[in-house]
Amino acid sequence: MRFTDEDPYSATAWYNLGQYRYRREQYEEAEKAFDFAVTISDDFYDAHHWLADALVCREKYREAILEFEKSYPTGEPSDEALCNIGECYEKLREWESARRYYRQALEINPEMDEAWFGQGVLLQEQEKWFESLHFFRKAVELYPGSGEYWATLGAAENQVGNVASAIEAYEKATEVAPEEAQAWVSWSAILYDQGHFAEAAGLVQHAVDLHPMEAHFHYMLCAYLLADGRLREAYNALETALTLNYEQHPLLFDYFPELKNQPGLKRLIEQHRP
Repeated sequence: MRFTDEDPYSATAWYNLGQYRYRREQYEEAEKAFDFAVTISDDFYDAHHWLADALVCREKYREAILEFEKSYPTGEPSDEALCNIGECYEKLREWESARRYYRQALEINPEMDEAWFGQGVLLQEQEKWFESLHFFRKAVELYPGSGEYWATLGAAENQVGNVASAIEAYEKATEVAPEEAQAWVSWSAILYDQGHFAEAAGLVQHAVDLHPMEAHFHYMLCAYLLADGRLREAYNALETALTLNYEQHPLLFDYFPELKNQPGLKRLIEQHRP
């Protein structure tokens, strides 16, 4: 606050304070600081952009749209601003408006991977899986270093029955972003459905290692190990899961209803009842 105390009418000082608050994930305070900056200097385009970002973080999407529209000189929109506006409309589930802005972003920059990916997400949200594939494939072509892009492509490929392509996408996702648990889990689910229980257990173990305090990964590991006939390891995984979060144990049967008839599981669950 020292800079704003010394010069409370300095747009730059308020902007720098906003940046500091934003980096600390104090989005409400960041919003206030950026708002002071643009109030003092209405053509401070970067401040409008960061104010919009802070509003997005607080899920205030309509207000964010207005700020993104002020983040560039009149009549000179940037591909980034247009894509951001498209994403706001996507969050509001206003599909046609979102699509329009994503396409406008691509008119300025045909190689903007975020806009290609955004259009795929629009179609995915509407369960138009086959149509989404073109956009997800283009996104990973433009930016193959995104684990999110590869994992989302994997989900779409799996939805339309392209199992081999889905596995390839998940494998790529785990190569470029091994720290992201969801790709390991989604890949493991496909292998489990195919009867490759040992491989599925090995994959979900990565998710367990990444997030050892997440009970639902341990529940999944238990189911995979049971299917593979590794009872001792399965019960160990279940004990860990029950200790971490007993209330989540119905997940085991939600994922795998056939396990409801396992008497050993029922006894172990009862033994851990709080």
